[in-house]
Amino acid sequence: MTSEAALPDSDALFEYAACGLVVTDAYGKILRVNHTFCAWLGFAAADLVGQRRLQDLFTIGGKVFHQTHLAPLLQMQGSVAEVQLDMRHRAGHTLPMLFNCLRRTHEGQVYDETAVFIATDRRKYESELLAARKHAEEALLARRDAVRALQESRDVLGIAMRGAKMGVWSRQVGSTAVWWSSELEALAGLKEGSFPGTQQAFHALIHEADLEGLKQAIGAAEALARDCTVEFRMRHASGTWIPMEGQVRLASEQDSARLMLYGIAIDITDRVEAEWSAMRQAAIFADQSDAIIVTDGQGKVREFNPAAERMLGYRSAEAIGADMGQFYRPEDATQVRQAVQRAVTGEWEWRGDLVFVRRDGSEGCSEAVIKPLRDRKGNSYGAVSVHRDMTERQRDAAQLRALNAQLADADRRKDEFLATLAHELRNPLAPLRNVLEIFKLQASSNAQMQWAQQVFERQMNQVTHLVDDLMEVSRITQGRLELRREPVALTAVMQDAVQAVQERLAAAGHRLEMHLPIEPVTLEADPTRLVQILTNLLNNAIKYTPDGGLIVFSGERRGAEAAITVRDSGIGIAPENLDKVFTMFAQLEPGLDRAQGGLGIGLSLVRGLVALHGGRIRASSEGTGRGSQFALYLPLPAAPLQVAEVPAAAPQAIDALRRVLVVDDNADGADTLQMALEMLGYRVQCAYNGTSALALAQQFLPHAVVLDIGLPDMDGYQVARRLRTEPWGREVILIAATGWGQDADRKAAVAAGFDHHLVKPVDFMALDKLLRG
Repeated sequence: MTSEAALPDSDALFEYAACGLVVTDAYGKILRVNHTFCAWLGFAAADLVGQRRLQDLFTIGGKVFHQTHLAPLLQMQGSVAEVQLDMRHRAGHTLPMLFNCLRRTHEGQVYDETAVFIATDRRKYESELLAARKHAEEALLARRDAVRALQESRDVLGIAMRGAKMGVWSRQVGSTAVWWSSELEALAGLKEGSFPGTQQAFHALIHEADLEGLKQAIGAAEALARDCTVEFRMRHASGTWIPMEGQVRLASEQDSARLMLYGIAIDITDRVEAEWSAMRQAAIFADQSDAIIVTDGQGKVREFNPAAERMLGYRSAEAIGADMGQFYRPEDATQVRQAVQRAVTGEWEWRGDLVFVRRDGSEGCSEAVIKPLRDRKGNSYGAVSVHRDMTERQRDAAQLRALNAQLADADRRKDEFLATLAHELRNPLAPLRNVLEIFKLQASSNAQMQWAQQVFERQMNQVTHLVDDLMEVSRITQGRLELRREPVALTAVMQDAVQAVQERLAAAGHRLEMHLPIEPVTLEADPTRLVQILTNLLNNAIKYTPDGGLIVFSGERRGAEAAITVRDSGIGIAPENLDKVFTMFAQLEPGLDRAQGGLGIGLSLVRGLVALHGGRIRASSEGTGRGSQFALYLPLPAAPLQVAEVPAAAPQAIDALRRVLVVDDNADGADTLQMALEMLGYRVQCAYNGTSALALAQQFLPHAVVLDIGLPDMDGYQVARRLRTEPWGREVILIAATGWGQDADRKAAVAAGFDHHLVKPVDFMALDKLLRG
């Protein structure tokens, strides 16, 4: 496409514009150029159009800048403004030029339009323009100053009166017409010229308690021909009362026999407030609980309040005239003298802690503020220092910090102990659980073996329950337990809780009365934790009720809450112990003599879980031997929730070739788990450390690995990471089986590549489900 066909026809405005105009394609090829640009560079248009690129006319430095900055900026932004580059004249000399570029698209073609100025001409023009503007501004300022001077000369009296918060009025003797100045109208909050101009209107603005005194002062000035002064309150347009001082004088009007009354009204609000402030400050100075010491310009004590006497042990008469520094240790005295001196000179305000020395030589600590004292003109003439005695507070704070540190350390040690205890207990529980599963899988018909198995399972579950409670309480107190909320039917969780304690109920021979909600009640709660709460309450009732007792388990809606109660006919709770039953490790009489007393953490755990759900729990009893009742209240959601129905999973057959690698340094735990899994049909091999596990896995190529974390040579996290690096290990199901069950342990397992995290003793049915994949 030619330049003439692609672009509008040239005209005189384009050709002879004050600046050079160039149109190029996206690569810089010149398509059109005006006469001004050609004249500046000594070229004819024919020498450039279609023959040259714009960047070919730059100096070497200009070409580099165009390639690295100008062209990329134009490509990104679509425009570039006020860029200076040097161009080479046809004769060889250099011209500094200013470029303004704009990229446009026309009929699918990209064009760059560039306006060029000779930099020296542009700067000369701008300099002349700035000079002209400066002259115009100076002329304008001169005119403004003249107008201001004229205005000030006219209003000097008004300005002085307004600055003094003063206004004037006048009235001819014998007349009721009153003139008010605009300044007096302003003091009353009135618009200029809005005062009605009558004596009645004047009196209407005066407080009724002060009006008679004002009238008497005006009458005395008129009758006695002398100046009279009076104080009164004048109502402001806002409704507030302004304290005023009035001065009235009788005078004859110039060149007239008429007698005139002239009055000056002064707003004395500042003076009245200053007087009140002085009185308040005097009272505060005497009654202030902080020590206040006022010094002169030389740092000598001039005032010493009673609190300073109490703090330092000096009488005021002894302290007056003394050097301020004598009340402090030598290292602090210099700092105090410097602070006072700087306050006196008005340089700053000082704040800090100081150690003072009492008259008897004992020391104390204080928080101090040293500030300058200023007169009405703002000049500093002394310093005031305010000291708050912090001796007892700092001593108490130090003791409290030490106590808090001890408590924090004890709490940390307690948490570490509980975690370690749970871990150490879970390790031996793991093989016991596995042996129990082996017994159950063998399904012996021997009655004694069945009885032994049941006893074994009950006691095993009890120990596991105690260990879990320990960890749950620890996690709640540290704020690390998170709820997994979902819609839950109250009836379902109550039935699950009863199912969980059914064997213990039967063993104790208790009778259970269960009252389910008449209407459906749906909570937004963690179903596992909710069943845990109710199971603990039922276990508590079973434990502390003599054999053959009655337990009543009820649930219902009460307003915006679900109310659940567990009432028993057991040993009861003494009134003084009702608040203690929820305390961790609490064991109340007569429960201590019961064989099933436990650790006393169940109700502490219940209270923590209830609080996490936003609910509350209360214990009540009519006294020892008269049973107990625990009432639990949980908030209901504002909108009805639908409980999801989970279809029952169909049983799956185990692939006969399903390979499982068990890794545990506890040989009993590993071997018993291997035996139990093999009885279910799995192919199982065992390793007892990380190194052998990695070697065995290379040969065995397991589908799943049940891996302990605390191994002797390398921990389970390292083993998991190594397994994940193997091509066959990317799809392996990695299950951590460990005695460590804190949230941090679970997160660490996920980070190491584990798919699942189980806490010992492992729930065998849950493990079987995970292994089936």
